[in-house]
Amino acid sequence: MRSKAFSIQSTALAVSLLALAGCGGVGGFDVDLRGGAGGFDTSDAARNAIADRPQPDTRGVVSYPGYQVAIARRGDTIDSVATRIGTDPVTLARYNAIPQNTPLRDGEIIALPERVAEPGTGTLAGGNVDVATIAGAAIDRADGGPGLPPGDQPTRHRVSSGETAFSIARLYG
Repeated sequence: MRSKAFSIQSTALAVSLLALAGCGGVGGFDVDLRGGAGGFDTSDAARNAIADRPQPDTRGVVSYPGYQVAIARRGDTIDSVATRIGTDPVTLARYNAIPQNTPLRDGEIIALPERVAEPGTGTLAGGNVDVATIAGAAIDRADGGPGLPPGDQPTRHRVSSGETAFSIARLYG
């Protein structure tokens, strides 16, 4: 009797797995499942969720128009990131709610509480420099067009008590 029950169970399991495997080729299936029930379709947002972020500078700082973030490297702590970018480690730790000596993962994003200076790109020339000549040449080369368009800036949201992931997602569509 036991072997007959085992045989029926294993046959049912095999048929179920075969039927499930046959569903893999269904085109256009939205795993999100909210679009088909009269809700909103988020499949495009899910496909585009990971946009290319700007490349960090040599210190690991990525600058957006409204704020800056630092990208942690392997073996970094809040102290080492703060030293690398030239900011106060206590303020940086408090702003990110991370203890100063906590090891950070490679690529982890650390929000900066205030803007840090951009790194210099050139060397200073020695001797007498005629600023009027340099400025005049730069003005002559300028085309008078608009500057660079602002880059895409990820939206930041400060979570309040009682908010859920669902309620925050509804705020931003």
